[in-house]
Amino acid sequence: MDISQPKVDVPCPKCKANISVLIKQVEQQETIICSACNSKINLVDKDGSAKKAVRDINKSFKDLENTIQKIRKVILFLTLVHPNFVLASPFFFI
Repeated sequence: MDISQPKVDVPCPKCKANISVLIKQVEQQETIICSACNSKINLVDKDGSAKKAVRDINKSFKDLENTIQKIRKVILFLTLVHPNFVLASPFFFI
């Protein structure tokens, strides 16, 4: 999962119309065109917070995926070592 793909609305500084942009566009500080007034808008990630947030959230998703894989391996091991091992929670069948 890549968190930079969702869109956010930003107001046009000239006409105040809301413009949907990808978080990735903010992160990369792209220039966009307002669909209402055709003004050029330079997206600025002033303190790098968008870039850092995308990086941190994507890392957290990857860490979560790795943890789930480890849990699956433990469950598989337990079912092989202990044939009568049964899990009551549907969480483990994800």
